[in-house]
Amino acid sequence: MDQQEMLRCLHKHYVAWLAQGQWQPELAMPAGCYPETGEWMLLEWRFSDSIPAHRWEAAERTVEACFSDICEVWAICRDRKVSALAMANPLSTPARLAGVWVAATDAAEEIQRANETAVACLAGAPVGSYHALTDASPADLSTWWTAHCALPPQERREHRKRIQNYLKKGQYGHIGGYVARCLKREPQTRDGFWFWIPLLMESLWLQQSPPMAVLTRHLDMQALEREGVDAVVTWVRKTCAELKTTAEPEDPIRRVTESIRKDCSLPYSQANLAEGLGLTPAYFSRLFEKRTGIRFSAYLTQERIRRAKALLREGASLTEAAQASGFQRKSYFCEVFRKHTGITAGRYRTQYGKGEIG
Repeated sequence: MDQQEMLRCLHKHYVAWLAQGQWQPELAMPAGCYPETGEWMLLEWRFSDSIPAHRWEAAERTVEACFSDICEVWAICRDRKVSALAMANPLSTPARLAGVWVAATDAAEEIQRANETAVACLAGAPVGSYHALTDASPADLSTWWTAHCALPPQERREHRKRIQNYLKKGQYGHIGGYVARCLKREPQTRDGFWFWIPLLMESLWLQQSPPMAVLTRHLDMQALEREGVDAVVTWVRKTCAELKTTAEPEDPIRRVTESIRKDCSLPYSQANLAEGLGLTPAYFSRLFEKRTGIRFSAYLTQERIRRAKALLREGASLTEAAQASGFQRKSYFCEVFRKHTGITAGRYRTQYGKGEIG
């Protein structure tokens, strides 16, 4: 075993002790292994199912590879958890903060895909010295990043909403321009653009769930350090162009009709659905009628009557059928049912309660 492999082995034991909370900092590693100055971070990826033992080493290598351009990391995998120790000097700069967030998320997805197990928790705890790791208590990584982010919470929500609205409408080309305008218009600290990277990745991923490799493919950390805002805009534009070519064309109206058919008892309203899709109520109304051939209100009533008929055939009471199909009052349900079927709900239940007719 050469010296480098021996040191890596020692590091793995060190991280294992750290993850278990059963160690003494001054005894864990030989003197001089770590510098006295620098910043440290304990990271944990917890998964819903156990990772097979024969894949532990691959999971460890994945973490180390994802962090290779950000800082030095040593990782160890056991059962449902991968633990890692990151060391960088400094770790608390905006560039390092954004880099850690990207690398940690990338590693989570890689391990999740390779082992077909969902990420249950991604946590981290930064400290200012090697000895302070004794008291490190990892917390949710998004919470940690949010605490360090220079963008106010309300501003982050507004940016995320705007970006996701562009995605909902398929307006991928608008996102780069929006980001460029925001970065150049709003007062930014010298390194403030770094905080947009996790924000953008989170917005794109939450809305479309693309592979993390797509989001990081054009993310050049060295170019970001050299060019700043221009490199961020270039990354966003290239990424959105790729997302546009790989994404399946989304029909927002199909999403609505599928949701209604799945559960028509929910309190659907045209205004709320339009807002959720990033559309105006008037445009939503025109688009819905164009796609389905009928108005939204007529479609909703049609699906609710269809559901009520099925329930009545199964022997449900009028009250049960009314509530389960989205009618708040039984009297109104009976009125609408008779208007649309030409028969009272009670008579329909009596005639077809054995399921003889559809």
